[in-house]
Amino acid sequence: MFDCYRESIYIQVKKDCFHLRNCKTNREHLEMSDLPFSTERLAVGDFYAADKALRNGLSEILSKTMFKLPPIIIVHQRYLCEGGLSNVEERVLFELSHSTRVHKVVVWQGRELSKEDIVNKVYETS
Repeated sequence: MFDCYRESIYIQVKKDCFHLRNCKTNREHLEMSDLPFSTERLAVGDFYAADKALRNGLSEILSKTMFKLPPIIIVHQRYLCEGGLSNVEERVLFELSHSTRVHKVVVWQGRELSKEDIVNKVYETS
């Protein structure tokens, strides 16, 4: 009902960093983790280091208004994802995103999404 008032945040998970884009305000931020959270086999191998980096990144791009609705998060792993993600990897991304105050989390697998794709909610049709 209120989704048109929510911010949609597109997060690309890369090696030891998050690329965040607020599709409502057009703000982008690349959050490099102080501690590496990627391992040789996992994009998110250290949950707590990734959680800290994600929270820092979200604080940079979310609006600073007093009354705001929790955002919709679309998280897209772009590192070590050849052949698709396992259920465990999807769950890690889901839990990582849900550790912040959000309304909804979608784990996206596929091509990179544009702002128009997110505004048109392409992530809900696939």
